[in-house]
Amino acid sequence: MRRFVSDNYGHVLKEFAKAIAQFMPELPKEDLYWRLDFVSGALTYAMSDFGMIKKPPGLTDEQHRANAAKQFVRFAAAGLRAP
Repeated sequence: MRRFVSDNYGHVLKEFAKAIAQFMPELPKEDLYWRLDFVSGALTYAMSDFGMIKKPPGLTDEQHRANAAKQFVRFAAAGLRAP
């Protein structure tokens, strides 16, 4: 799984790390990489569709994906901003 993510999304993660580092210069590089590792792991898990949250009846796929994205961004932002 690590190789798949690295081969297919490694370039995205590197650019994301650069962007986050610019906006959080006070965050030590090691802390940034730990947090990004956890965020990318959570994203990989969510993308694998093994999660506990299944699409509720009555929602379209698009609505379910939009809600999942909103919840994930909240989670990731809180983890990246933590003291």
